[in-house]
Amino acid sequence: MDTVTINVTMPKGLMSAVRELVASGWYGSISEVVRTGVRYVAQQQQPLTVNGFTPEFEEEVLKAATEPVDYSKAWESDKDIDEFFDTIDQEVRRQAKRR
Repeated sequence: MDTVTINVTMPKGLMSAVRELVASGWYGSISEVVRTGVRYVAQQQQPLTVNGFTPEFEEEVLKAATEPVDYSKAWESDKDIDEFFDTIDQEVRRQAKRR
């Protein structure tokens, strides 16, 4: 694996925190702390749409928005809500028995 040496400038307070992480045993070196931070930031960088969603999530939202609304399933009472969740519970139990 090829490596590169870099110089990093940071506030003294942040450097103290990095040294504490190394001293605590969580990391073996200051370089390891920096590499972990860079990996974390790189993983968080996902392209977002103008609406602030990942492209995959926005696609699902837009797809769901085009589906017709079935008002026959509207909950009008606590009983309706209880029956809905009872139905889901029964289905989950039925599928669990198949496994």
